[in-house]
Amino acid sequence: MATSDLCSELTKGSAPLGAHLETKVCTAILNQLNDTSNDVQSVAVKCLGILVTKVSDRQAADIAAKLCNLILHGQSELHDIYTIGIKTVLADVDISAGNLVSQSISAQFLQSLSRSDLDARIKADVLDSLADVLRRFGNCIASDHETYQNLFLTLLHDPSYLIRKRTIQCVGSLGLVVSDELLARLIDELGERIHGGNAETQTLVQTIGTLSRTCGHRLDAHLQKIVPLLIQFCGRVDDATMQSGVFDELRENCIQAFESFFTNCHAGLSHFRNDIVTLLLQFMSYDPNYNYNDEDQEMNDSEEEFSDQDYSDDDDTSWKVRRASVRVLSVAMTRPESSESIQTHVMEKLIDCLKEREENVRIDVFGAVSQFIIALRTHSNRNIELVDSFHQQIQTIISYSTRYLRVKTSIACRRALLGTFCELARFKSGQLSSHFQLLFPTLLCALEDKHSELKMEILIVLRLLIDTHEPESIFDFVPAIVRHCVDCVQKEWYKVVAKTLELIQSLVRVIENSQLASVYAKTLMEAVAPHLKTKDTDQEVKEAAIDAAGQLVSSLLDALGGREREILLVLSDLLKNENTRIHAMKAIGTISQRMDISAIRNDVVKNLALLLRQQSRTLKQIVLQTLTVVICSKGAELDQGLVDSTLAEACVLLNGSDFQLCRLAIELVLAILRTTSIHSDDIMFQKILDNCLQLARSSTMQSECLDALERYFTQITKLSVSVPKVFQALCDSQDTSKQTLIHIARCVAALCADSSVSDPSYVIQSCLQELDAAHDPSKEKHTILALYCIGEIGKRNVIWSDFGNGKELLLRYFTMESEELKTAAAFTLGNLCNQHNLGCVDLIWSKLEGGEHTYLMLCALRQAIGNCSDRDWMGPSDRILGMLMRCSNSEEEGIRNMVAECLGKLVFIRTGDTVKWLEEMDRFDALNRERWTAITAMRAAITSNCVEEKHESVIKLVFNEAKPLLAALNDNDYLICRAALMTLNAFLHHYPDLVCDYAKDLMALVMRTLSIKCERVVDLGPFKHKVDDGVAVRKAGFLCFETTLTSHAYDLIECQVFQSVIERGLGDQEDIQMQCHGIISKLCQVKPICVVQSLSVILTALQKTINKNVNEDHIGTQLERTKDVIRSALRVLDAMRQIPEFTKHQQLIKLMEEISIKPHLQTMYDVIQRERSMG
Repeated sequence: MATSDLCSELTKGSAPLGAHLETKVCTAILNQLNDTSNDVQSVAVKCLGILVTKVSDRQAADIAAKLCNLILHGQSELHDIYTIGIKTVLADVDISAGNLVSQSISAQFLQSLSRSDLDARIKADVLDSLADVLRRFGNCIASDHETYQNLFLTLLHDPSYLIRKRTIQCVGSLGLVVSDELLARLIDELGERIHGGNAETQTLVQTIGTLSRTCGHRLDAHLQKIVPLLIQFCGRVDDATMQSGVFDELRENCIQAFESFFTNCHAGLSHFRNDIVTLLLQFMSYDPNYNYNDEDQEMNDSEEEFSDQDYSDDDDTSWKVRRASVRVLSVAMTRPESSESIQTHVMEKLIDCLKEREENVRIDVFGAVSQFIIALRTHSNRNIELVDSFHQQIQTIISYSTRYLRVKTSIACRRALLGTFCELARFKSGQLSSHFQLLFPTLLCALEDKHSELKMEILIVLRLLIDTHEPESIFDFVPAIVRHCVDCVQKEWYKVVAKTLELIQSLVRVIENSQLASVYAKTLMEAVAPHLKTKDTDQEVKEAAIDAAGQLVSSLLDALGGREREILLVLSDLLKNENTRIHAMKAIGTISQRMDISAIRNDVVKNLALLLRQQSRTLKQIVLQTLTVVICSKGAELDQGLVDSTLAEACVLLNGSDFQLCRLAIELVLAILRTTSIHSDDIMFQKILDNCLQLARSSTMQSECLDALERYFTQITKLSVSVPKVFQALCDSQDTSKQTLIHIARCVAALCADSSVSDPSYVIQSCLQELDAAHDPSKEKHTILALYCIGEIGKRNVIWSDFGNGKELLLRYFTMESEELKTAAAFTLGNLCNQHNLGCVDLIWSKLEGGEHTYLMLCALRQAIGNCSDRDWMGPSDRILGMLMRCSNSEEEGIRNMVAECLGKLVFIRTGDTVKWLEEMDRFDALNRERWTAITAMRAAITSNCVEEKHESVIKLVFNEAKPLLAALNDNDYLICRAALMTLNAFLHHYPDLVCDYAKDLMALVMRTLSIKCERVVDLGPFKHKVDDGVAVRKAGFLCFETTLTSHAYDLIECQVFQSVIERGLGDQEDIQMQCHGIISKLCQVKPICVVQSLSVILTALQKTINKNVNEDHIGTQLERTKDVIRSALRVLDAMRQIPEFTKHQQLIKLMEEISIKPHLQTMYDVIQRERSMG
């Protein structure tokens, strides 16, 4: 009891024990291991695990040493307790104590293992514990590695099978931490012994297999020796002399090694991939004691149920070989580097293996098929032929799967095939209806099984099939589905009930527009209602019942026979419960769109308005959405007091602190304005208007919130609001930043969008007066706002009749010194261009042809093109494109950039003509500036706002099978090369699927750009400065590789390519080093094996970076720059430490020790760790 209390106190983190008390407590706990009571021993072992984390490192090492001594010399009957104790200590002791603990254990174990008279049982347990030591603290005993390696090689010949097995485990753990030199010697020694015909060949092969599984990432350089050996010892599948349990185990070990190679050694395995796959395809069907042809004939000739349990052979272990082969092929076929021909062949063979008689193998076959479908779904547009081939196999998959569901196969097997059904339904969404006559009856029959988890998974599959197919394809099965739903909803296990209620929800959507609605509506309601009303039911069931009830009432309202009012009252009551209110809100919102909810409307609005005071942001979002729907619903008008209180709560959220909530609050206000008789002179209306005026001046406004705000200002003009007054209120603020002027202008335009003709005229004349006044630099913001207002109003209204001398006023601002004024004038001129005002378009053409204000006129043209997406009024293509092509060869990069942006927008209006001109500009013999402009125009097109469907089809034409990019990336002009890299980066970000078929060639050219250097010497008078113009090109190249890691295109690139990228990036200047740090950090998350294989290079470079001299006397920017580089390197280290393989790497441990003894580095690293833990 005292020991148990001690455990509790130590766990709470009580005061330190102190040096004297530590020794006494540790001795007492160790003595309890000798107690005759098993309970006392058990608590003592548990206490040891806690104790070693609380005492000093030296004391922890003493505990470990005493336990080792007890294992070697203690009471034999308590041997197991001592072994459990040392393993507990090794598992729980802090990493900081690893050095002392491991050395104290190693010293005793190494000496004892060298004795020939050591008891075999003790030796086996010593090896077992030693494997844990090497696995966790192997780097701390590096000086003993060679001794251990020689010792283990000797013990591999021990006559005891148990000792050989434990030795193999130790070799696997040692392989993680030994130096590359020792590992190479180990591989060579094992290979020589195998070739020498050693009697313990199987043990040696098992050792290599274990090494491949524990440290496969380190064996890439040794595959030329290892793989041929493993293939050799697998033998031929038809070799009768190898059909025994011993050889089955040998083959299983060899095949399991291949799995690690496929995962970790992509480059080294490339020469052996086809040979291994061919071998595994043979062993996947290796079953010497069974003839599948007889079973196939029986299954084809008869509809009787079959069972694989008629055959049984307890001595047959060939299934282990088949299972190992299936697992490796599952990895191999889903690797991106596997060819389509290999994937197709493996897929066909894998599906053929669904007839497998052995349960353990069959489960893995279904798992492999599921993984293949997931991979195929993820990259379906990249493997068209493979997808077509798979389509032909679907009938076979369904046929075998449904047969296994009809017979008494194991639960694990049936769950595995249900998982395959789920992936198949997601992959073939809406296209499995031709198989429903087989699928639904089989699934519904299997639903009668008593196993609850199986029921739950069948319900999930049924719902998935219903949700992904047209209702008409489900109608024939509705009666049976309803019958089973009514039965399952009464089961005891809450998960089955919840999944049944979710299935009912999907079923309602199927029958809502059919005659079946009147037949089954009441039946389904009877099934749902009891769970809706029960107060002590499970939360998951309650939520599912609320959702189902909401779907029933909203979809089958006319067929419920008046029960909808009863459900409404229950939902209104559930709205007051903290645990059910979110689902109740959603259900009420859904129902309110279909029926009059006057019976509960006032109560609902009152309760929801009060919830807006809660702190939860998610809750407030749902409340605002529900309130908006409920207020817009049918029924009597709300009480005025309730309207005012709701507006008051919404008004509080219009503060600009959370723009998502602001948008939803504005939508709620709009709903109230449209549906109630609120007046513009109401106090609450004025408060909301004041808040919205303030919101319009926010410099961080988001586009969706701004759109809602525009709708608000349009709506209030219908309430007799004085537009001139609101206009003045919007424009009068003195502290408005330049960034918010466009927001205010859009609100002004919205104010004039639906008001009387006189109101826009007043606003326009006011703005023209502002422009006509003598220019005052102190009032520049007012002038810019006036320009923006005219442009925004002109975009939405026909205002030319009110414009008067506006044209001359606009052109006057094109000659101002202020860049902001000139840009605003160009923006306004572009917005004024529309089908009712072609004079502005002609003005732009005349100025461009005359070479006046070329850049600004192109800015105006870009704006005009962007505004005519709905209706093309721009004039002949030859005129537009000819003008743009002439400007594309300008010496000014700004003009060329603007031409590119114009072309990027024009391609969506005049697609055929523009693409043709882009090809003409990008031909190989074109001028370099024209080519640069054409490539940049492609990037502008990618990032243009357009209807999504149209966008993708146009971008495919622009991409043109990557021909422009391939040519430009190969260009010697570094400016063209950089433009191509930036465009490729945009494609990788927005359209990675377009790039995938050409990724290998494109990224090879990108790889070339990482070495481009264009160095020149600039004479600065007193000294000369070397400038590298290739830096920008290299940065763009590294950016492309970084983008592949965020766009899921990284699987298309081999590991050795990323390794070369890392090596070059870490050797470049600081800016590029930091880019490379970002690439490594992302690789740690998505493709850690690439980092593992470059570990030595990375750590060497990082060590050099973090040891940079941080001299506080440096100039501020230089000091901060150095700190930024060091922080970047530390972030990489933190990301690398999240990979399990790295925690034991000796070089990394030494580097972390260096950091810990330097306070400024440790402080930086602690901050980085906190940032990661906080997300």
